[in-house]
Amino acid sequence: MKQLKSLSIYLILLYSEALWMVYAIIFFTGNERGIAPVFDLKWWIIACIAGFVLNVLLAGRVPYFVMVFGNGIVLTGLIILNWLSNMPELTLGLGIALSIAVSVLFIRSANFIYREPSRTQMMGHFEGNIVLYVIYVLLFSLSDWFQGTVPFHMLFLFAIFMSLIGMVFTLQSHEINDGQQETDIQKVGQSGWFVGVITFLLASLSLLCLVMLIPSIRTGLHAVAITLLSGAKWVGTSLMNIAVFLFNLFPELNSTGELPPPSEEQPNFSGDGNEEIPFTIPIEWMFILVGAIAVIVIAVWMVTKWLKNKQPPQSVKLQSLKVVRGSWWKTVVRKMIALYHKMVLGWKMRFPRFYHFPIYWQYHQLEKWGRKNGIIRLKHETSMEYVEKVIDYLEDVVEGKNYEVKELLHQLNHTYQSTYYGSENGYSVNEFKSLINDLKKLRNNQKNNASETKNI
Repeated sequence: MKQLKSLSIYLILLYSEALWMVYAIIFFTGNERGIAPVFDLKWWIIACIAGFVLNVLLAGRVPYFVMVFGNGIVLTGLIILNWLSNMPELTLGLGIALSIAVSVLFIRSANFIYREPSRTQMMGHFEGNIVLYVIYVLLFSLSDWFQGTVPFHMLFLFAIFMSLIGMVFTLQSHEINDGQQETDIQKVGQSGWFVGVITFLLASLSLLCLVMLIPSIRTGLHAVAITLLSGAKWVGTSLMNIAVFLFNLFPELNSTGELPPPSEEQPNFSGDGNEEIPFTIPIEWMFILVGAIAVIVIAVWMVTKWLKNKQPPQSVKLQSLKVVRGSWWKTVVRKMIALYHKMVLGWKMRFPRFYHFPIYWQYHQLEKWGRKNGIIRLKHETSMEYVEKVIDYLEDVVEGKNYEVKELLHQLNHTYQSTYYGSENGYSVNEFKSLINDLKKLRNNQKNNASETKNI
């Protein structure tokens, strides 16, 4: 059950990130070509699987540089194959974008082996799905070339729903044994109307997304967006015309800086001539000018109020600053001494007498055996979590002694924790020597079986 939940979390994260990159590539490439691009996503899926499987097989079994070299070769091959599969319609920009997408998915899937995704990451992907969904809806609604509207909505709604499921998966840690899961629920206070409001908002959001899939509603939203864009253009043009009119009110000077000479023609003051119509400002311009002034005044007032209420961070004033520089040879000597102490410590850790309690030596032997078999204890793992990892590894390997080995490993962890925290325990350290010997024999038997298979 634990492996299934972890795999589901990996797939949800990779699906969300791939969806973001797919529609980003479609939008930018479609705006350039005027038509939605078509490319093969097969190698994206293969990159996710290859990055995960390859690092599962290599982690803890080969040196670090071999693992990096192997990942680099596989990733290069995937990029080349992805480039060749999209060759007929491929441009330089689209090829680079597809190569970056394949590389990101490969590296992300490989990173899951060494670092478990957290609840914060899942929550970030949930928020990213919602925000990018709204942004892409606005962008694609203004694009005449985009045709895949229904799949777009369905894919993003599915990503939002699955990221919610992923947040549920990351709510609590997994128990030791499946089928014996216990959850301690503590209720504090009364939720009251909050649950009803949240349920109503969630149902309204889902209903609104489904209503937007109706063709008539989608066409109406597109028309509203075009109308708003045209209105914004009209307001901008009107403001520009008003500015031009105001600048034209100033007299124009000639090149010498003097006013132009008066015209020799005498004005006709007779009543027979046509009367000049006085210039009047349209009423629409007056409303626009008053509205613009009101918006500017409100914006200045809000900014002033925000600056008044904002508390600048208190800076730390340094009373005195001293820079101490040592000679390079002292630094080299200090590093050599530290390296010597590290080597001495590593050598002492090879002997049982170095450890304060014998149980520490037995647990160190278990970790040493685990490193040789690819079961590395991570920094954030507790002793109990590491023992459970060893038990999962031995479930399909040890036959006939599965229960005894599991029981001894649990006793070893219990004795180790009891000794570490100063409490008493009822087990003897000698009981675990046979466990370590059996594990070493198991490794030797595996090597012998592998050599016999190779000879055959």
